[in-house]
Amino acid sequence: MKKLFEIMTTLFIFAAPIAIYAQAGSIAGSLQIGVHLDASYQWSGSSKRDSRLNYKYTEIRWPGYDSVNIGDVALELNGKVGERISFKVLEALVMDGTSVIVPDFTLVGAGSTLLIRHKPAVGAKTLEAYVDIKIMEPLKFRVGKQLTPTLLANTGIHQANVFRSANAPLIANRAVGTNQLRVGSNIPVKADAPDFVTGAAIIGSFSGAEISYTWFDGWLKQGSFVNADDFSINVGDVDYDFNKTKGANIALGYSGHVGPGKIAARAFYFDELSETAASTPKLRTQGWGLGASYTHAKFFIAAEYANDTLSLDKNLIPSPGKNDNNWWGFYLTLAGKFSGIEPLYRLDYVNYTNWNDNAVADITSYDTETWHTIGVNYWFNDNALVGLDYVIKAPEMGKLYKYPNINELIIYLEVNTL
Repeated sequence: MKKLFEIMTTLFIFAAPIAIYAQAGSIAGSLQIGVHLDASYQWSGSSKRDSRLNYKYTEIRWPGYDSVNIGDVALELNGKVGERISFKVLEALVMDGTSVIVPDFTLVGAGSTLLIRHKPAVGAKTLEAYVDIKIMEPLKFRVGKQLTPTLLANTGIHQANVFRSANAPLIANRAVGTNQLRVGSNIPVKADAPDFVTGAAIIGSFSGAEISYTWFDGWLKQGSFVNADDFSINVGDVDYDFNKTKGANIALGYSGHVGPGKIAARAFYFDELSETAASTPKLRTQGWGLGASYTHAKFFIAAEYANDTLSLDKNLIPSPGKNDNNWWGFYLTLAGKFSGIEPLYRLDYVNYTNWNDNAVADITSYDTETWHTIGVNYWFNDNALVGLDYVIKAPEMGKLYKYPNINELIIYLEVNTL
């Protein structure tokens, strides 16, 4: 804990002067600079082992973890060149605090026992680097690496004004859920919607509404993978040739004032095709979603739903004629605000697969997951907060596998002027 407060105090000393202002600075009115950083202390106690380990009653236990994570650290530059051309560059040091489920080989003969290994990873990444060209007042053309508009909460940089908590919503989380290892055997599983992609977009804006169409053709998107030797996590673009992921996204959004507060809403559809090599199946993912948030001086409410179908072009599934999978999920966030103090609650739910027991044994017993987040934030201003979360990650109980709840306590700090 002492180390945590030393780190968070140091970060806040540097970041607080920046957070007072909406912009960190400008040069001749043409260049603006923004920063983002967050840090957290994450703790989870170990679950108890069950002595009744046998083939029909397999207990999965968590060893607990205690870690300090320096979160996403990012610098944004944006500006204009004349009246019709603008640009944006967002460079980030992306931290991945994923908790990965791995076998515990030290318990040979004790049954199928799994552990959670919590090892943060880090990687430098250019999230956005694009140029906008204004065709006419409501219409512009964008080219370069950019964030495709899908979920309101799909930003690669943690935004406290969307998440309201240390963890990203489960449907937007790049980490696997605690159930996904069991669901993921030999079938396509939950994947993220396209987020930062290289491509072009046409964007029209009118009366607070924005419609965009993005088409992209670039690197396979960033992923996390586990080293077999020490279970450490690596984060980075998959090392394959250019021109291996392609697709398109269409989104309709609205942002504006409704009554005494501000509303943000979005609906989207995307179609993405990935291929790692000619000898491996192509993976196609088609998804859609919708969501909205309402920010008032005294309260905040947000909800989003996402639905995604993943298809393989070769049937590798242990069920004749079946080579796709559908997952869906939602989250609901409720928060109040009283003189800078913000109590909150968020419910996350995801259903990982539409497969049944005929395809994979007992899959319907562990194909869903629920998170409950109870917390309180203190907002220093619109750009900086400190928060405390208690998170109950409750996997669905299976007939053959017993999952204990994972109870997390998280203290976090975020500063954002982007």
